[in-house]
Amino acid sequence: MQWQPGTRGRNQLVIFHLDQGKKVLEIAEIDGKGPRQIRVVRKRRRDLRSAEPAFATAR
Repeated sequence: MQWQPGTRGRNQLVIFHLDQGKKVLEIAEIDGKGPRQIRVVRKRRRDLRSAEPAFATAR
């Protein structure tokens, strides 16, 4: 799936499959991206989720 203007984000499909519990190599085959890019998205989501409580107290 190619990113198109107006969609929620270029990594939305990757995020969907990560939430489904699929493996990095499976997602890479489906989406056409390299496994390294999938791992980067996974790591960024993990970092953001672990940082959420800190953002909530900063308000």
